[in-house]
Amino acid sequence: MPYLRNAVEKRRDQVITFLVKSGTFKREDIQSLTLSELEVEYKKVAKTNKGKKGVRNHGK
Repeated sequence: MPYLRNAVEKRRDQVITFLVKSGTFKREDIQSLTLSELEVEYKKVAKTNKGKKGVRNHGK
């Protein structure tokens, strides 16, 4: 089971980094969110920023 845990933590860190770099959130404000909650916010931001220079689509 450590593989699944590691994969979830890696994705969670990727999404948090994306949201922080997009300027939408501060790390301390979203650190306690679950991966599912983070993915919802990620999709909102990625959709809003689609096509804007400097914002990359991270794995989705």
